[in-house]
Parts: sequence; structure tokens; C-alpha cells
Amino acid sequence: MKMEQKDFEIEVSRIRPHLLQQALRYLGNSDDAEDVTQETLLKLWSMRQQLEQYHSTEALAITMTKHLCFNRLRTAVYPMC
Repeated sequence: MKMEQKDFEIEVSRIRPHLLQQALRYLGNSDDAEDVTQETLLKLWSMRQQLEQYHSTEALAITMTKHLCFNRLRTAVYPMC
């Protein structure tokens, strides 16, 4: 069953501050943290049909945010030539 837009918006408004805070802790830059948070929310939206399979949407989003932050930090340290 697919998550409806209104349900998604409610869930996102609840977890977004947590994601932004976590991204800011990892990245130390509010613009980058905002970008990572938006990317996480976009990924969640694209997989909204599968979100019921997860015990916690928030836990999934936090894990996704952490991985996106690590990817961004890794790219900053080891940029592609």
C-alpha cells in the first residue's frame, strides 16, 4: 500500500528537524545540511510505496541521512579527477 501525500507530509514535518540536526552535526555547514536533508526527503518520497515495510520511517531516514553525509564528506576529501 502506498503512503498518501498528506500522510507523507505529516511524517516529514515530524522527522525533518531531526534529520537537519543530524546532518548539521556531521557536516558543520547549514547549507550542506539542508541539501542532504532535502535529498533524504526526496529519496523517501520516491520509495513511499515501500515505507510500510520498515518498522520506523524515522530510523530509515536517519540512516539515509548519515550515509549521504558520509558520501558528501568522502567526496570533499577525495574528489574525482
